[in-house]
Amino acid sequence: MGDMKAFETLYKSFHKMLWHYAKEMLKDEDEAEDTVQQIFIRIWEKRESLLISSSFKSYLFTSVRNACLKKMEKAVREKASDPLESTEMERVGKAQDPAQFKDLQSAIQQSIESLPERCRLVFKLSRFGGLTYTEIAKELELSVKTVENQMSKALQTLRQDLKHHFSWMILGFLMVMEKIDQIHDWLLQ
Repeated sequence: MGDMKAFETLYKSFHKMLWHYAKEMLKDEDEAEDTVQQIFIRIWEKRESLLISSSFKSYLFTSVRNACLKKMEKAVREKASDPLESTEMERVGKAQDPAQFKDLQSAIQQSIESLPERCRLVFKLSRFGGLTYTEIAKELELSVKTVENQMSKALQTLRQDLKHHFSWMILGFLMVMEKIDQIHDWLLQ
């Protein structure tokens, strides 16, 4: 019973601070509440085996931060489950061999998923989440320069991984553009 009283005291002491912290990261009050609740539930369930090497406050904030980052990445992943859908790339792909287009989509997904965790998260938040470098820096508690470096690293890796796909993609784009020119010429006749 003493464990429950101590737990309640810790909960009352930290809940509000953690909720505000999670709300700042997630921009959603309900998601923030769920995140904090999940952290406290996990602590209660693992209370017998939990080893904390830093201060309990530091442990809580780190746990909430990590949980928020996972939720953010999941949201970005869900939003961009097929990042090439309904884009100019899709039209180019449909004008070309569908197998090649699927191969390109797969190669892009694979290249993104192979990026180091922070690099991948920065890339997804920028390209699929629509956040600016400043917003990403604030969300992830990084400097803008670090975000720029991570994006540069991600783009360099993607260019390297996808270099053999670009030749057919450019050809396809030119073919689509040529069709647009033909339609334009036909309309002017």
